[in-house]
Amino acid sequence: MSLLMTQMLCVISKNGGSKATDVTELLKNNLKIRGLAERCLCCWVKRIEEKVEPGSIILLMGKDALDLTEETEFDFGSDYQCNIRLTEKMGGKSLLSYLQKKNYKVVPVIHAAGIGYPNSEKKWYDKGERTAAHRLLLARFSTDEIEKELPALS
Repeated sequence: MSLLMTQMLCVISKNGGSKATDVTELLKNNLKIRGLAERCLCCWVKRIEEKVEPGSIILLMGKDALDLTEETEFDFGSDYQCNIRLTEKMGGKSLLSYLQKKNYKVVPVIHAAGIGYPNSEKKWYDKGERTAAHRLLLARFSTDEIEKELPALS
């Protein structure tokens, strides 16, 4: 596939909720959940490498998810290792850096769960992330393909 819209840690929630700030709090304070998240991130990367062509666009649901890729140390040795460092940017050793070195174009977009909320949708239309996503999609696909396949982005 040449386009992937994804989220990373949908299996983690606090009291049944999915707020990114609550998930971040769990990752900071619960070592078991952080370990689970690190394993999930490694599986997420393996799945991308198995199914998504290098150079493809990855629409990452939520700005917090993008931050997490920058705050996760990634080692792709014989066995992938992810170490979530929250609030500490990892630079060239980050998960985001690894994906970019593989030529994936990682762009944050509004989380699909937020599209139904009028305030979130309005914010999305005002954000630079939307412009960046459109620019990449238009460079890769024709306008007709976007309107037909991804009406929420047209």
